[in-house]
Amino acid sequence: MFRRFVNKLIFNLAFMSACVAAQSKLNIHGYFSQAFAISQGHQIFGIPEQGTSDYRTMALQFRYDADDQNLIIMQISHERMGKSPIMVLEEGLKLDWAIYQHSFSNGLSFKVGKIQIPFGIFNEIRDVGTLLPFYRVPYASYGEGNYMSETINGISVSYSFFSESGWKIDFTSYLGEWKWIEWAARENPFTQKLTVLVETPQIRNVFGGQWWFNTPVDGLRLGLAGYHGDISGGLSFSEETGIGKENINVFHFSVDYEQTDFFIRSEHTRYFLKENDIFAFSLYGQAGYNIFKGMWLNVQAGTYKAINVPIPLLNIRSDIDYYEDFALGLNYFFSAQLALKLETHWNKSLIVEEKMINFGKDKPFGTNYMILSLSTSF
Repeated sequence: MFRRFVNKLIFNLAFMSACVAAQSKLNIHGYFSQAFAISQGHQIFGIPEQGTSDYRTMALQFRYDADDQNLIIMQISHERMGKSPIMVLEEGLKLDWAIYQHSFSNGLSFKVGKIQIPFGIFNEIRDVGTLLPFYRVPYASYGEGNYMSETINGISVSYSFFSESGWKIDFTSYLGEWKWIEWAARENPFTQKLTVLVETPQIRNVFGGQWWFNTPVDGLRLGLAGYHGDISGGLSFSEETGIGKENINVFHFSVDYEQTDFFIRSEHTRYFLKENDIFAFSLYGQAGYNIFKGMWLNVQAGTYKAINVPIPLLNIRSDIDYYEDFALGLNYFFSAQLALKLETHWNKSLIVEEKMINFGKDKPFGTNYMILSLSTSF
């Protein structure tokens, strides 16, 4: 009896010790952004003319540091974008990341699983509202579901060079695959009823990487990134409805200069679709100034243009001015973890959502929209 009691006590103490040890190695982080958005002219990014408060992002991240060299990260998220067509594919909760990472003593590390793609300034933090000057990352370089994903199913390897010098270089390469999201509105010629089609092209055999050059100038860094992959399926890359399978090469350039009271940054992306001889480029610039404690004035301008695009129904090729946007925003930070944002955008693009677009004939449609949002992180 006494021995059973002692054994049970030892077991309970060992179990409690293991729980305490596990808890000390587990860190939980997260973010939440809630917005009200309204547009004038057309519906864009899921924002209707009557406005919507069905506009939010949130996530919980669980990080378990098994030891100094091994860690596991899992992130689950929830996102709403009003009346955006891509919402038909959004689940209530989805798995963002599922990562195992091992770090070696020489500075080399690798990740495997559903991992973040190192691409530009914002791709790995694209929904963390307290770190973004505006509600969303710049569409010109990051898209909204297509051409660049937040994550890849695969593996990545990272290494830092010249860590002790003024020119520290961080390099990451990756292999794997992901899905895009694309949509298109189709109008019935007899009833004029609009149907929105949403599909998920696959990009496989992806090989890519990113270099960050941290310069001797305080706050200035330069980035180079890119990837190659094979695309198939969906609306644009199926043999039946689009241009067929493609090989894509993407090159990306970043300049990021940040000081205590201001920042200036710009990113430029070039896309090459080899089989159909299509070229596209995007460019945006961003600047912000700390007017007074906690209050920032931000400005942003971006453009996206496609060259030599085949229009199958018209049997022609055309250059397409796909997207232009200019934005002003005021951000007030109650603390580093709580921010209130008000922004307005003047947009001319072919991504309006409530009408069918004729890419061979239509000119970009003008839309103004505003977003008021509250973001927090922990």
